[in-house]
Amino acid sequence: VIFSTSMLLCKQHIIYFWTHIIRATPLERLKLIWDFRGPDSEKIALHHEIHLKEYASAKGLNAPLTGVESQSEDFALAYLVVDKDAMKPVRDDLKPHRGQLFT
Repeated sequence: VIFSTSMLLCKQHIIYFWTHIIRATPLERLKLIWDFRGPDSEKIALHHEIHLKEYASAKGLNAPLTGVESQSEDFALAYLVVDKDAMKPVRDDLKPHRGQLFT
């Protein structure tokens, strides 16, 4: 929102500024998850994370977050956290196994 110098800040402008700029809710983010099973699951998840970072860079995603979580000796996962509005194209391109809200 741009206020011109000739515009007077009246009560309506202050209310608009407060509700739309200052109190704007943060974007919802989603964690897209790929599961890997077997004795090499952690190595595979780490390798998959490299490709997730490459994809995020190539597509110019907003503040992508990637990582790997080793759940057990035979189960690991790789994830990519994206803004909710970017989820559909990423989902269609990369086909994650599952997803959840990122908190």
